[in-house]
Amino acid sequence: MTRVQMTLTGELAERFEDQKAEIEEELGHEISRPIALSLMMNGKAADEIRLIEQ
Repeated sequence: MTRVQMTLTGELAERFEDQKAEIEEELGHEISRPIALSLMMNGKAADEIRLIEQ
């Protein structure tokens, strides 16, 4: 299994946290950072995300 680790700082970190918060607000619950990044990369809509999580 491949593992990638990275650190975001400054404006990039703020943008990530803002987008993660928006996704969580749509879903109605908190999600992990890896899940948030995956959803951002795949551009999933909130309804599709709910189906994945069930």
